[in-house]
Amino acid sequence: MILPPIIDHHDHAWLFRWVEWCDKSSPLGLHRSKMDPLSIAASVAGLLTVGAKVIGFLSSVADAPTFVRHVLTEVRAMRIIFRRLQIFIANSGSYDQDHASQVDIDDLVAILTGCVCSFSELDDVLDGCDSGSGDANGHRLILWDRARWATKEQDLARILRILQSHKTSLSLLLSMLVRDFA
Repeated sequence: MILPPIIDHHDHAWLFRWVEWCDKSSPLGLHRSKMDPLSIAASVAGLLTVGAKVIGFLSSVADAPTFVRHVLTEVRAMRIIFRRLQIFIANSGSYDQDHASQVDIDDLVAILTGCVCSFSELDDVLDGCDSGSGDANGHRLILWDRARWATKEQDLARILRILQSHKTSLSLLLSMLVRDFA
């Protein structure tokens, strides 16, 4: 695997931690009582780590196709939001808890779960791609590498749309949280 292991395909333990919070009797499978702020903070930290690995790999793609650069830009933007969310969570104890938030914790859990799944899918799509082994300086993708990347374009475009959706949702939710606790 060229990409640093985002999710070990033999040990999905960190992804399954999300699933264990689910209760199959609920339409969305999410309940406030099964989620604590520490778990959310750990999940955000995990997404930050995964995002850094994806950014590191995609940044190293020599002469990257346009669609790869778009995914890289989106993951960078998501990491900014994850960092802001991490800061908010770390400081949430200092906010006035009497000020009721309009954001249900289940909304945050649902969005973060979608992010985890999307990054897992991104890892699967990037598996087997090379960052470039072209000329003697390694600055260009060779024809074989370009062909491999081209086969991933539709999947990456679909994942890009999903990531954009998650980014928009997280950004809105974070804005509501910050406004509520300001």
